[in-house]
Amino acid sequence: MKSCIPSTKKFFEDHTKIFYEPHHSDDIRWNFEKFLIDSNGHPIMRFDSDAEPLFIRQFIEKLLQLKQYI
Repeated sequence: MKSCIPSTKKFFEDHTKIFYEPHHSDDIRWNFEKFLIDSNGHPIMRFDSDAEPLFIRQFIEKLLQLKQYI
């Protein structure tokens, strides 16, 4: 997943909370980071862990609309 879609951030806010080395900018930073996946299993978008569901909803709806025309 992380190789298909770049991270929403290029930096780590607090290195002391990360218990592995090395740190890469595209690492999944928290277990609540979200991915939007199409019906074929391809990752479309990546959202930070603090992205609100209502913000993500617009992208889900757009993806569903595109699916109707394919």
